Amino acid sequence: MNITDLAADYERDGYVSGVPVLTQDEVTYHRTALEKAEHELNASLHYQFKVHTILTSPYELATRPQVLDLVEAMIGPDILLYNATFIIKEPHSTSYVSWHQDLTY
Repeated sequence: MNITDLAADYERDGYVSGVPVLTQDEVTYHRTALEKAEHELNASLHYQFKVHTILTSPYELATRPQVLDLVEAMIGPDILLYNATFIIKEPHSTSYVSWHQDLTY
């Protein structure tokens, strides 16, 4: 995937999708970290505001070079992680997350 093309897609469409930034092993690691934290806290972290302040995993995801390189190509180098939230949709759930804008411009 070409970063320049992704940046152009973002400029044109306002979003990009299907960008591979994790291996299956990395996905498993981060899911396990989330599930372990939920077990230890005896609480769901679904929609927990600023979850990156209590877990390192969301911060690790947000600051991966593959992610930062893409974000920088799209919006420039002035990047701030203000909030990280897990939207958890368990298998076979009938719930959905509708199309939305994460932040008003």
